[in-house]
Amino acid sequence: MITAIIAASLAAATPSVGAPPACTPRVETLTVTLGGAASRAEILRPPHGRPRAIMVLIHGSDVADLDNSIVGADDRIVSTPLKDVAQAMACGGIATIRYDKRFVSGPSKVDRTAFEKADLKDFLADAAIVLDTAKHRPDLQKLPELVFGWSEGTTVAAALAARRPSVRGVVLQAPVLVSFAKSLQRDYPRVGAPYMLRYATEGALDAAAVARAAAGPGGVITQIYVKMFKGFAPNDTLNGLLDSNHDGRIDIAREATPVIKGWFADGPDGGLSIYATGVALPGVRSQLAAIKAPVLVLQGEADGAMDADDARDLRDAALPGVTVRLYPGLGHSLGVSASPLEDRFLPIQPAPLADMVTWTVAALR
Repeated sequence: MITAIIAASLAAATPSVGAPPACTPRVETLTVTLGGAASRAEILRPPHGRPRAIMVLIHGSDVADLDNSIVGADDRIVSTPLKDVAQAMACGGIATIRYDKRFVSGPSKVDRTAFEKADLKDFLADAAIVLDTAKHRPDLQKLPELVFGWSEGTTVAAALAARRPSVRGVVLQAPVLVSFAKSLQRDYPRVGAPYMLRYATEGALDAAAVARAAAGPGGVITQIYVKMFKGFAPNDTLNGLLDSNHDGRIDIAREATPVIKGWFADGPDGGLSIYATGVALPGVRSQLAAIKAPVLVLQGEADGAMDADDARDLRDAALPGVTVRLYPGLGHSLGVSASPLEDRFLPIQPAPLADMVTWTVAALR
């Protein structure tokens, strides 16, 4: 249920032109075999000379191409987080490899039937294959290894680093620090319900109110909840599953909240799919003790997908080898975000890009 809703929110898009990089990296395109199928990959090297290290970049949730392209409300790609990180790293002297997730061939192209059979452990195996592929290049094989993960990919990155003592540094953007189940279950009371209440009358919404919410400034995560209230069929205007008394209005507290909580129930019979406890990889914080390399955590304080309080707690714990950077006014993509409710995953800002490159270079010394 939940992964299907996320997939619907990350619809097809027409690519837009992003900002030019600060340098001109050398680009190598290649193909890797993941899950028995060919996936596109790309290595970016610094413009000149031998790279300092090789870093594998690991995507966020659901369908993701090698850029982890984010789709805006106008059906255009508004940000390409992994591409931006790759370009920044190349300009800092670090080679990167990034890749389409298994069974994905572009922002809007996926073999959905095959993709739905994959889980986070499969994505972990894929990341290892991709990094090993890069290390077989003659100019990269003796370089230090680095791992980067965003969102869902932070659990994969942490698990990969814990299994590879050769990893020299781990960069985690908007990490899933607690369990996936806990993180996802908090999103509705944290961003979903508060956003819908903006458009409610006496705590309830009719179809017109849901339409206003859909047209409002809600971010990527809040619009997922708008879809839940609207309904899952193309012509739906009010979700009958949430209108239990069939009066044409959804009462948020009495009707919507109990049903949505059920959709996010943990366990084999719940709707969390690959994010259910026992199926998902552990949250990052529980994996840190097994990682021998230094770790950098970058967290926007206006993140609509991850509660920044988790990163604050990690910062306050002052764990050896773990650096936490918090960014006011930035969201899940480390792009500008007015609030967690309005986080549209806009392009990553220069400051966190510079911070991750500077930290990574220092970690290699």
